[in-house]
Amino acid sequence: MKKFFLFFIVLIMLSLLFADVKNPDKPLKGEWNFNSQKEWEIDRIGDKLFERPSELRASQDEMLYFHDFGHKMSYVFDHTGEFINSFAKQGAASGEVDRYINCFIADDKVVIGTPDKLHFYTQEGTFIKSYENNLFERFPLLFISENEFLYAPRVVSDFAEDKEKIVRKNLKTGKEIGFDEFSMAKGEKSSQGGMSLVILGLTPQIKIGFEPDSKRIYVGRSDDYSIHVGELTGRRLFTFSLDRERKAVTEKDKWKHFEQTRLPKERIEKILPTLPDFLTYFMRIQVVKGLIFIFSTESLDRRQKKLAIDIFSPEGKYLYRSYLKFGDGTPLYTHVEKVAIKNTHLYVMLENKEGRNSLAKYKIDLPPFNH
Repeated sequence: MKKFFLFFIVLIMLSLLFADVKNPDKPLKGEWNFNSQKEWEIDRIGDKLFERPSELRASQDEMLYFHDFGHKMSYVFDHTGEFINSFAKQGAASGEVDRYINCFIADDKVVIGTPDKLHFYTQEGTFIKSYENNLFERFPLLFISENEFLYAPRVVSDFAEDKEKIVRKNLKTGKEIGFDEFSMAKGEKSSQGGMSLVILGLTPQIKIGFEPDSKRIYVGRSDDYSIHVGELTGRRLFTFSLDRERKAVTEKDKWKHFEQTRLPKERIEKILPTLPDFLTYFMRIQVVKGLIFIFSTESLDRRQKKLAIDIFSPEGKYLYRSYLKFGDGTPLYTHVEKVAIKNTHLYVMLENKEGRNSLAKYKIDLPPFNH
């Protein structure tokens, strides 16, 4: 009887520990000020100015990687702003890529994804090897290690049925394991203007954050502000959510977005009717020093004056609302794909009103975290 009672108490404690958390749209501790202090800023490689840099990534020891879509090349810088190497040039030779899609940090390697391959490089950008991978069948969401990644359909509208699994893939053994499962709301499936078209902040996608120390995964659909917390085994622990109204997006907003692209007007007119009428709730999930940072969606603009971040505790409590803003008086523009937070540093690609791009490093104050 005593053992049963103790077991019952343990079950109650576990249920309280992993109970779902529903948050109102009001942070418990108000707004957090990162108190950003610039350490350095650069705008070129040698005599060559940055053109269209994006996809900024930072490794654990703060090596920096980004792709310049104007130069059709990726670059490596260290944490002092010193240029280290160029790599993943567009081309067909060994170590080159036919079409850059995305970039990942995998242990001490850098991975560049293209439509049919995953290309591996050292931290300094030296080519190592490539693996065959059909991006449209296995779109990487997160590399758990050098040899394993999680994948799912690129966008929610590509779900084969009413639901789809996230799959854990081992590159060495080829083994695949179902990791988690997501459903699709009735009537949500649409062409989205074609599989190749993904508009961050508008196209519903699966987003994942990973905390290496605790081995916890944070995963959610960007059109549903519910974040599922689980283990690497795929077991869900609990879910936390935020009761926030989804923002409508106008035809004018959509047109403005496409004005910054090179698509012909005729194609844009065909795409617009297929697009959602509401922004997604968020664009990125990242764990920073134990706290969950969710970059929320406030605009479709590729050049944003500020980036909004919701900060949650490991238990899923909504602690702070915060904003990243740059420029004194005259704003400098950025985007979520041009930001990397690592340790107590913020790295960001900035653009001034004349269109000049730069890479800057800031020292930031992070919210306190009681382990």
